[in-house]
Order: sequence, then structure tokens, then C-alpha cells
Amino acid sequence: AILHTDMSKHFGLVNALKAMYLKNDDTQNLSSESRWKLLIYMLHLADISGQARADPLFLEWTDRLMEEFFTQGDKEASLGLPVSELCDRQKTNIADVQFGFIEFVILPSYEVLAEFIPDIRVAILPNIQKNFQYWAREKGKEDLTTKENTEQNKNV
Repeated sequence: AILHTDMSKHFGLVNALKAMYLKNDDTQNLSSESRWKLLIYMLHLADISGQARADPLFLEWTDRLMEEFFTQGDKEASLGLPVSELCDRQKTNIADVQFGFIEFVILPSYEVLAEFIPDIRVAILPNIQKNFQYWAREKGKEDLTTKENTEQNKNV
């Protein structure tokens, strides 16, 4: 993976750090090899840290990332290729994507990091919780709009 940023390696990295935490009673005095693994993990988290940033940065990163995905999807469509998951402007629900990304990827990843760097609990986890709540509200609004549109179409 390029600089350990490949998302296909994500859960393996998380599990390796969890195992390392469980093996080490003293996370402040890690071996050289363990410190290297922690550094690789932190590099990976830096790559996916958009949803760990404070408002308004998390929204700016969302816009940038989704535009990158949608540009890829536009290119795929123009070449007659199937559009990759999350890359279709018409079908991708951004609130759903970000809600799930935080719930299943970001929050658990930073909780593991907090076992090694306790200040993460104060400095970063509150941002992630706020952003998760934001996307939950946005998701709820979109779900309500979809339900209303479905009901209106039934009455037409």
C-alpha cells in the first residue's frame, strides 16, 4: 500500500493495534517495532482523518472527497464503464456514507489510538462524536424527505 493509506488494509491495521494494546500493559514504553507499527497506524489515520476534524473542516473535507469520488464516477460513466460504489452523483447519499464511515471506521479507529495516546479522548473523540451527530441529523432529514416524496408519489 502506498504509505500505508490503502483502505483495504484498514481493518488489519486496527486489529494489529488492538492486539498490540492487549499484549502491552505499559503502552508508554513500547518496543521499537511496536512504536513503528503505531506510527504506521497514525499515518493511516491522518489519511482518513477528515471526519475527525472540527467544524467546518470536516464538511470541507467531505465536499473535497465526495467531489473526487464523483469526478471518478463521471469519468467511468463517460467511458461506458460501471460506476464504482460511492462515485455516482445521482445515487450516493452523502449523509449515509459519512454516518457509516464514522460509525464503522473512524470512531473505532481513534478509540484504539486513544489507548496509546490518552489525549485523543479529549482532543479528537469529541469532534468525531459531534460530526457523527451532525450526519445522523442530516441522515434523518434525508430519510424524512425521501419518505415524504414517496408518499406524495403515491397520492399522484
